[in-house]
Amino acid sequence: KRQAMGYVPLHVHSVYSPFESMLTVRDAVERAAFLGMEAIGLADHRTLWGHRELVAAAEEAGVKPVFGAELAHASVLDRGGVYHLTVFAETNEGYRNLVALAGLHAAAGGEPRVTREDLSRHAGGLIVLTGCMRGETAQSVMHGNLGRERDVVLRLVEIFGERNVFLELQYHNDEKESFVNEHLVRLAGSTGLPTVVTNNDRFLTREQ
Repeated sequence: KRQAMGYVPLHVHSVYSPFESMLTVRDAVERAAFLGMEAIGLADHRTLWGHRELVAAAEEAGVKPVFGAELAHASVLDRGGVYHLTVFAETNEGYRNLVALAGLHAAAGGEPRVTREDLSRHAGGLIVLTGCMRGETAQSVMHGNLGRERDVVLRLVEIFGERNVFLELQYHNDEKESFVNEHLVRLAGSTGLPTVVTNNDRFLTREQ
């Protein structure tokens, strides 16, 4: 049985996500340590460039680094569109697969993305969260595609394995997110999949 733990910032974007964040990797790690957080996950858009800095800063701060990325992918149901998926390496194999998937964005041409087949080929050792409001699961809810969010999640389970898929809940004072979260909580109940709470962390303070 999975145990709940204290909040860990997993969906963190740094300056390595261009035009998305004001955070340096070191600032993010030091802030997490100051707030007494045990770990921090870096999930920049389609890149792993911040991971080397994450290792050094986390070691100094006594915080566990979690290595991830926010990937862009074609629909896992072959329905069209490009969506976001939050992916973390659990093992050395997983990190190699994360490197491969990040690299495939550059070779995709046009709008950077990976395909369902790419995800299937490089699924080993990875943990996935269903993503932000631009995730295919959330977008299925938002557009009223009856049952499609369940089909998306079950396809992710088919690709990555049941123990490696989490329904991602976020809230930034947005009613649309509340609507999506309600559906995802019900989906968690019907599928038995766990939820994880994140936010799109891009700033250190409320003022920013």
